[in-house]
Amino acid sequence: MHETPTISIVCLVTILSILLALRLFLSNRRLRSRFAPVVDIDAELATVKRDLERAKNGRQEFIEENGRQRTKLTEEYDQARSTYERLKKEVSLGEENLEDNSL
Repeated sequence: MHETPTISIVCLVTILSILLALRLFLSNRRLRSRFAPVVDIDAELATVKRDLERAKNGRQEFIEENGRQRTKLTEEYDQARSTYERLKKEVSLGEENLEDNSL
């Protein structure tokens, strides 16, 4: 007869332990979902570093492409400027010849 109260107490303690474990599990789950960004800080840090590296590479590619375009435009400008100067001289000579012929 002494075993019945002992079994009841053990069952009651077991049930309470299960309920407490379930409550702790659910609380832990809520906290993990709430603080997931903080918990995953290492993953976030790796993502940010990767994005930063991509941005640096993109910036470097942009600078290199800008330099190539600038060089090309400078060459084109120099060619156009020399053509302009040559044509300007020809027009000037043509005007002088026209004045000489009209006298």
